Amino acid sequence: MGLNRSEDFTNKIAEMTREVKYLGPETIDRVPCFAYSYTLETNLGGQRYTGTGKAWVGAADGLPRQSDTEFKVSTYSQRSHIVYEYDPDIKVDAPAM
Repeated sequence: MGLNRSEDFTNKIAEMTREVKYLGPETIDRVPCFAYSYTLETNLGGQRYTGTGKAWVGAADGLPRQSDTEFKVSTYSQRSHIVYEYDPDIKVDAPAM
């Protein structure tokens, strides 16, 4: 059985990630975190992609809290800033069968 899209994406990101460095403790929105920097490298469709990023992971729960990434391909570049929010009060009910 083949990989689903989520697994495929996760594997591709893992293949692209290089030089992960622990930067130390930092706080994001009053949440103690561990900060990491990393570089990205890959070839897709004959194009070379390179980039850098920084990620913050919750020290107590190991959940991603924030990430900033910049990558370039040819003359194009892109930046992203992602903030992850978790609401323990959200309840999801199973659908009726």
